[in-house]
Amino acid sequence: MKRGNLMTCKECGKSLRKGATVCPRCGAAQTIEPDVVSEEPQMVGLADMAAKAAPTKKRLPLWATITIISASSLLLAVLIWAGLPFVINYFKFGSLAPQESKLDTSDLAINEALVDKTGVQNIALFGLDSRTDSESGRSDAMIILSIDRDHGAIKMTSIARDSLVNIGTKTDKYGESKVNHAFAWGGAKLAVQTLNSNFGMNITDYVYINFFEFVDLVDEVGGIMIDVNASEARVMNNKYSPELLQLGFDYKFVQPGYQRLSGAQALAYSRDRYTGSELERGNRHKEVLQALFAEVKDVSLLKMPNLIATVLGMCHTTLTDGEMLDIATWALSANPAFSQFGLPSPACKAQGGNWNDGQGWVWRYDMGLATAELHKYIYEVEVPYTTTASKIPLTTTTGTGTGTGTELTDPTGTGTGSELTDPTGTGTGSELTDPTGTGTGSELTDPTGTGTGTELTDPTDPGGETDPTDPGGETDPTEPGGETDPTEPGGETDPTGNDAQE
Repeated sequence: MKRGNLMTCKECGKSLRKGATVCPRCGAAQTIEPDVVSEEPQMVGLADMAAKAAPTKKRLPLWATITIISASSLLLAVLIWAGLPFVINYFKFGSLAPQESKLDTSDLAINEALVDKTGVQNIALFGLDSRTDSESGRSDAMIILSIDRDHGAIKMTSIARDSLVNIGTKTDKYGESKVNHAFAWGGAKLAVQTLNSNFGMNITDYVYINFFEFVDLVDEVGGIMIDVNASEARVMNNKYSPELLQLGFDYKFVQPGYQRLSGAQALAYSRDRYTGSELERGNRHKEVLQALFAEVKDVSLLKMPNLIATVLGMCHTTLTDGEMLDIATWALSANPAFSQFGLPSPACKAQGGNWNDGQGWVWRYDMGLATAELHKYIYEVEVPYTTTASKIPLTTTTGTGTGTGTELTDPTGTGTGSELTDPTGTGTGSELTDPTGTGTGSELTDPTGTGTGTELTDPTDPGGETDPTDPGGETDPTEPGGETDPTEPGGETDPTGNDAQE
């Protein structure tokens, strides 16, 4: 990218694409001259959402398609952006992507109230942190992609990987853990089941990609332009290069400055979990993908077939060729608006801190409110319920409901749900019983950090110097109750970010 196409962030001084409305590094809003039209995707984080009344929406040209947080979204992005003629031509010579078997819908904890009720198709997108081309590893990025034909929109909801949820359904042995462990413990099926059961969804299809295959895509477009600061360069070279070289990647040491990164260098940059906060790490993910799209939009027609083959060859999905072509056809004709949302949102009353005696840093939040927020965003209506949106009996009591029904019967807070029963925080539920910090519940009893609750008692002090987002570390067993994760040999020095602390 030429320097003439850049501008400087007014807040942090970083280089960014001319016309950007938000700095992908610090999140600061940018002043755009009237004659400049921004084509920059916008990141929506917790701080951003708190300052805005509604999720951001913005029409983007076809090259920008799905503004992704996870590399797994590249599958549908290429389908839509590349143009139907290229896709159809590729379809003539073979399958679009490695085909996964359809999941058994009778065992996915599907919310029947949403099935076939609207013109919305929900698809789970997973970016895996595994080192091999297999369905293993944790889902380092997790997105619910909603193809909304009713409103002419494509919507993406990112689920924070450290969200503390019930894994699987109430009949499973897993219990509570981080949402990104579901894929490691039970593959795509358990991960989809977990999304459905916790958020009242009806997902039956998924796409997943191995982050290490992402290297091939970056190299396919000739690298990406990124402004690397001194701290990031030091971490990339010292923490991440040894194992990348061991894995066979061609990694060359990086100097600070604005430069073109190779696929291996881009992976090291995006996986940096030592520089800055979790939000900054997410911004690096976004910055890499934005830079990638900036390159993809300039790919010549001659190189497009190879690019399509590369992207589709590394994405695994249960979507059939016909289903993918149908989505691409609709997107090309409808020119949908693109928007993104994230959970936990401020309305979910999220509390962050160490979980289970230092087993890891997590977000715990009100799943009833999260479900209501998610459905309102996706369907653009207040979604009524006559039965539970989740098959798991949740125990959070902070919310807006006032009644005594058995399962999340009224996420809007006006009915008789037994959950969300005490919006003022003075009730007797076992969790989230006193958001003011004066109660006696066993969990989250003192979010100010001064009480005696057994878990998350001081979310303001996560602790730890090397990993502020997950200070306690955890062994991350591949099966609950295990001690180690044999698929993840790295500890603190694991440069790919797959270490046991994550």
